[in-house]
Amino acid sequence: MAWRRRDFLQALGLTCGALGFSSFLRPSDLKQSVQALSQFRGRKIALLIGIDQYGQGPNLGGCQQDLKIQKHLLESRFGFAATDIVTLRNDQASGSGIFTTFQTDLKTQVKPEDLVFVHFSGYGTRLVTDPADPEPIPALVLPGKSGPEAIALSTFQALIQDLNPAQGILVLDTSFDPGSRPPAPYWRPRTYPDETAIAPVVAPETTTVKSNSSFALGRSALIHLWAATEGITPEVQINGVMTGLFTAALGQYLSAYDPMVTVTTAQTNLAVRLPKDETQPATMTFLGTKTAPLYGTLPSDTLPATGQIFSQNPTGLEVYLGGFEPEILQAIAPGSELTIRTETAPILQLSGKAGVFGQGKSSTPNVTVGTAIQETKRHLPRNLALKIALAEDLSRIERVDATSAFASLTNIASVSNPQDWVDYVFDEAYQLTTVPGKIVPGVVPASDTNEAIKSSVNRLLPRLEQLLALKWLRLLVNETSTQLPLKVTVQRLDRFSTLLTAKTTPFSLGQSKSNPNPQPTFTVGEKGQYQLENTGTQPLFCLGFAQSPKQELLLLTAKEGLKIPPETATSPLELTALRPLGVWTIYWIIGDRPFENFQDQATQLFGDLETIPQRLEKSLPLIQGLLSDLQAVPPEGTEPNKENYVFSTTQWAGLRFTYTVVETEASS
Repeated sequence: MAWRRRDFLQALGLTCGALGFSSFLRPSDLKQSVQALSQFRGRKIALLIGIDQYGQGPNLGGCQQDLKIQKHLLESRFGFAATDIVTLRNDQASGSGIFTTFQTDLKTQVKPEDLVFVHFSGYGTRLVTDPADPEPIPALVLPGKSGPEAIALSTFQALIQDLNPAQGILVLDTSFDPGSRPPAPYWRPRTYPDETAIAPVVAPETTTVKSNSSFALGRSALIHLWAATEGITPEVQINGVMTGLFTAALGQYLSAYDPMVTVTTAQTNLAVRLPKDETQPATMTFLGTKTAPLYGTLPSDTLPATGQIFSQNPTGLEVYLGGFEPEILQAIAPGSELTIRTETAPILQLSGKAGVFGQGKSSTPNVTVGTAIQETKRHLPRNLALKIALAEDLSRIERVDATSAFASLTNIASVSNPQDWVDYVFDEAYQLTTVPGKIVPGVVPASDTNEAIKSSVNRLLPRLEQLLALKWLRLLVNETSTQLPLKVTVQRLDRFSTLLTAKTTPFSLGQSKSNPNPQPTFTVGEKGQYQLENTGTQPLFCLGFAQSPKQELLLLTAKEGLKIPPETATSPLELTALRPLGVWTIYWIIGDRPFENFQDQATQLFGDLETIPQRLEKSLPLIQGLLSDLQAVPPEGTEPNKENYVFSTTQWAGLRFTYTVVETEASS
């Protein structure tokens, strides 16, 4: 079904002068004045919309989890009263339900001094227009009596404007472009797959909404937090629960990195942390007055933390664990320990997980809901393996053969269950791809077009081992919870020795978690340097690794690592921007003891390492040696944990940096 732009907007009760999608993307339209937040005295009112069920059409599965996350953040971090949070779920969020909520319920509540926070999780789409007016109209897909219907994004924004609050925030965990891979149990793009089946919402006859051509809302600019203005954003399985990746990323950043993050800081820092579809990158947008807090108001709790106590019941505690990165949260095992931030600092031991929430028991009976918790010991299974999904296009026999073949790769890779987190996909061409559908670089191509599945899996084995080593490095990142005293800086070797990025641990109250340039750009051959400083009273030991855009692994230090004496900085470590072009990831792994097992493995594999950086062709044994080196010393009289690696935040740090290598102008 094709809709003319004029007809569509008129069906929504708007004129052709309504604010269009292109207007949303012009920061120059933003009103540059913002209400002084220290003087904000109004109510904080929220409308949370989550739609999983669309009737007979394709459904989603993570939108209710998104609402649970947002409601918790608003109450625990930003001081929203539970009675001031309105929730619309599934068929409650029909077109008529949304118009009624805005124009009747909220209209009578919102005063000019109030803040209004609106979150939408559900499908988005771009409706097809005729050649005379070819610009597609972005819209939010809603459940209707006769099938899905859509409300123009400009109309949705106008409904917030019509309330005329002092500050408005619009969070959209949706996308408008189709993905490169069809939906699967572990991955579902939030773009409605069939825009021709969608009808426009018909506005009530009493609707008098007038869309404004600027972002002005009362005294402040409307803040927009969009998961994807272009490209796609997905929902994924985290601990058996579908969750919007953008909502999870917002929760992680606001919890563990910087509760006081501003619009500008979010655009530069959060953007590089949100995983994207590599074949069709999502273009996230954070619009609003640059210095405005991301959620429009200062948080009531400003200390970064792994999470908070969510609820208490006779059997234990439910805790929010959104401060962990999703991949780490998926991997950590029961027995992991967190400290409850009180005067007595009781210990909470994790017993289970569901989505970004967990269950556990405290060492003391009385704890306060909403109290922050911080990671102290991370348990990771020794038998952790890559989770491989089988492409939907594989036949039943192929799926049986592939499951059997991967089962033989003990502690390397296994076929995932439908509710599992997925690392990679084994596709119909017997190749290994990322979840969004990009072929993993470095895989040896098949020599025979009729290659059997078992032979294909064996062909992939060296690459799977390398990918597992890289996964282990990602799981060692703990820069928001480590207690080791460090400062690491990255500089460009120009005449000004320009500081690009700096990270200091441990995090402290009021400390900024942002970086001046979290993902700097170097041209091929350009020089930079790292410097690591031990600001504590005990010696520290450090190994450096680089992951190339082709997912190769390089060692940046000698095999014995660097020893950093107390209150001492290392000599500058030179960085040369190498090919291949693209994003490079650097890991600095720091411990309080020498890396003896790593060194032994390196000696067996390579002898004397003379070339730095050194490409690591067989990296998994080396990383396994590193894991043994970082293992926390068990209490006297107890045996080491045989099922899990146990890492203590007082004994290990994992810091990650990224930079992009581009071609020089002369050769581009």
